[in-house]
Amino acid sequence: MDRFVQKVYVLFNSNKGLAKNSNAKNKYDLDKLSDTEKSIYRKVNESIAKIEVELEYFRFNTTVAALMELINTLKELDKCSDEIKLYSLERFAAMLAPLAPHLAEECWDILGRENSIFQNPNWYEADESALVQDTVTIIVQVKRKDQS
Repeated sequence: MDRFVQKVYVLFNSNKGLAKNSNAKNKYDLDKLSDTEKSIYRKVNESIAKIEVELEYFRFNTTVAALMELINTLKELDKCSDEIKLYSLERFAAMLAPLAPHLAEECWDILGRENSIFQNPNWYEADESALVQDTVTIIVQVKRKDQS
């Protein structure tokens, strides 16, 4: 868990004050995003959908695992626009809040938000269009009859 917290601090500190200089929309058009932005946008929304279910059933270990998976994807965040960065980090902090409220509050503050993350709690809805994959790989094995 310590490495996770370290990664969170590094990620948020590298985007310190981002909320003061940028605004994030609630939804983005996938066709207008770069490949990296599209990948991150999808992963954030997949994580929101997954974590919402996991928290509902009190499966905290899988919730933490989903956040760890997301933080690894967010390594590419420096290649994104400030809007996508803020979109991703705000949602990450909101997903983190039920599990680590103090850390989430600090992350929210690092982004430059003046109010507490808990003052007007907001659970972000997953963008359903981001959950649809462009391509799917299907592997098919055909059993061949022996030719005797």
